[in-house]
Amino acid sequence: MCGRPFSIRQLILTICLLLSTTINSAQDPEFTQFYANPIYLNPAFAGTNICPRVNLNWRNQWPGISGTFVTYSASFDQHSESLHGGLGLLFTTDQAANSLKTTRVSGMYSYQLKVSRKFSVRMGLEATFFQKTLDWNKLTFGDMIDPRRGFVSSDG
Repeated sequence: MCGRPFSIRQLILTICLLLSTTINSAQDPEFTQFYANPIYLNPAFAGTNICPRVNLNWRNQWPGISGTFVTYSASFDQHSESLHGGLGLLFTTDQAANSLKTTRVSGMYSYQLKVSRKFSVRMGLEATFFQKTLDWNKLTFGDMIDPRRGFVSSDG
C-alpha cells in the first residue's frame, strides 16, 4: 500500500464533493438593466442604502413575436442598524410563451462585518418560495396537426 488509507471522514467529504459537482442548468430571467435590480443579482445588496429602496422592473422580450417572455419584478429592501445589515423582499414573475409561468417570492438578509474603519465585508442569505405552472391547454402537439388541413383536434 502506498501512503495511509482514507479515514471515514475523508471518504464522506470526497463523496459529498463529487455529488455536489453535478451540472445544473436553468433559465433565469435576465434584465437588460441588471444594475437597476440589485437584490435580484445578490442578496448581499439588501440594505446597502441607508434609506429604504423600492424597485419595479418590467421586461417584454421579443414583443413582435406571439408568445413572448414577459417578466415583472418588484423588490423592497431596508438597512437595519440593529441587525448590522439589511432586510429585503423580492417578488418575480415570468410568463414564457403564454403557457409556462414562474413565480418567485424571496426574503433576504444581509450582514455587514466591519473589519476595520475603512473596510467591511457584506454577506447575504436568501430564502425563496418557487412555483412553476404549465397550462397544458395552450400547448400544441404533433398528433393534433393534420398535414393537409392544419389543426384538426384541440384535445390531447
